[in-house]
Amino acid sequence: MSGFVDKKKMNYLNTKLIKVDEINDLDSKTIEKIYVENINPGQVHYLKLLGFNKVLMKRGKGVYYYDQNDEKILDFSGGVGSIGLGHNHPRINNVRKKFQDDERHEIGMSFYSQYAAALSKNLANICPADLDVVILANCGSEAIEQAIKMVEKYQGPLRSKLVYAINAFHGRTKGALSITDSKILRNTFKLHEDNIKVPFGEYEAIETALKDNPDIGGIF
Repeated sequence: MSGFVDKKKMNYLNTKLIKVDEINDLDSKTIEKIYVENINPGQVHYLKLLGFNKVLMKRGKGVYYYDQNDEKILDFSGGVGSIGLGHNHPRINNVRKKFQDDERHEIGMSFYSQYAAALSKNLANICPADLDVVILANCGSEAIEQAIKMVEKYQGPLRSKLVYAINAFHGRTKGALSITDSKILRNTFKLHEDNIKVPFGEYEAIETALKDNPDIGGIF
């Protein structure tokens, strides 16, 4: 067996890694190929339906994107909520640079984090009433998962049924997907059952649901 060659392993070892300074040289076709092979071919399908596969963003500044032709495009999505202060905000960039220059650290959950502590205290100070405990989530889905758990912890396991709105989107993780009104996203996943769907903004429907279902724990 000494002459046996694992072709799959050899192909992997011979694969050229893309360096940081080469990323901006990737064209749309190469990126599309990577999406199909390594990310999600379904996403390519939907981008093509919208014609977005022809647009390649090169940079961002303030509320604008700039594409491969340096055309300015107003960004209405804000990175799906992740960059509410705009692209490359100068104050944020200055802090990031100071963080790098001072060789500051962030070691996560293993030890105390002075940065998480400062952020949480600042958020607690500007929140109304007695909202003084902060949960720092990575995304909206994780925040919803935490909210679902908090509702059940407060109401008890016998009141774990949830009310959500028609056409609601709360995320793609399994708990959040249970109160996301989309057959496409739900697919065939086994989700949290017996939740109640009501028309958005119709308070009477919520009141009726609460009266008819004493096991409701929360409304989303």
